[in-house]
Amino acid sequence: MATDNYGDNGFRKYAYGNAAGATFDGTVPTGASTGYLNGAADRGIELTGDSPWVFLYDSTLTSDLNEMMGNIGFVVRDYRAVIGANTYTTPHINIYQHNQRNHP
Repeated sequence: MATDNYGDNGFRKYAYGNAAGATFDGTVPTGASTGYLNGAADRGIELTGDSPWVFLYDSTLTSDLNEMMGNIGFVVRDYRAVIGANTYTTPHINIYQHNQRNHP
């Protein structure tokens, strides 16, 4: 969702969890640089439990484009990735910042 130096967004907060509730709800790390601002802590975050989900909210962007005004979320109902000889059944997220529009 909106990274890799395009499709910038202004979400200041994010949360993730599963069917049992939120396991994290906090502020998106911000800074003047591009990348994983908290290093390894921002990479490979496991989404464990039944029906894991992620939610991005509290955008700072203003626009007359309606799609930029909404919050974004998704629920993972089933996940399986085969990479080489390994099979993975737990989805992961990364928190990556870029400064295309130079806002926090």
